[in-house]
Amino acid sequence: MQNLYRHFDKDCNLLYVGASLNVVSRLIGHKQQSHWFEQIVRIEIEKFSTRKDSFIAERKAIKDEKPLHNISRPMTDAEIEIESNHSFDDSSGHKVISHKLFGEDITQHIGTRFLSATDLIRAGNRARAANMLPSFDMSNWFKQKTNQSFLSSLEDKFGIVKISGRGRGNHTWVHPFIFMDMARAFGSKLKIEFHIWLEIVISEIKS
Repeated sequence: MQNLYRHFDKDCNLLYVGASLNVVSRLIGHKQQSHWFEQIVRIEIEKFSTRKDSFIAERKAIKDEKPLHNISRPMTDAEIEIESNHSFDDSSGHKVISHKLFGEDITQHIGTRFLSATDLIRAGNRARAANMLPSFDMSNWFKQKTNQSFLSSLEDKFGIVKISGRGRGNHTWVHPFIFMDMARAFGSKLKIEFHIWLEIVISEIKS
């Protein structure tokens, strides 16, 4: 469940609008980083079933309600894709490239640079099975409080960072930082293989 939150001061002025998986985590973040935090006397929270819906509502609220402390930033490529109702499925016509990790193809969108977490889980779990390790559960990883806090911080910095495909054969696409963090959670042996892979990818980009 996604959250759209609004912060108000004692005079009912709208201070800030934001979208986050974890409102409590974001409130702590504002306490540490936002000079206007002490002015908050009321918080309103609106629930949405998808990140896309909360993102659209957030953009509309910022445009229409003009909160005092929201800083306008350019839309990211991923946000443009979502606002345009473009699909992130391979069938949408987007250009993709593949990287080999754990002996499997990992798909990446060229424009947004989002990587397929679905490919990562498939490849990683085959590698874990070969090492007599239990399967890695992506849904449980996203539910962990530390990871939810990480995602919330990424969303504040970059906007959309995760897009879940619907239906059989679709992918869950994630920001490269999420992909890297998730890959490191597959175990110490696979972590080494991931870092070797990452070094190769970085060297290819530089060249």
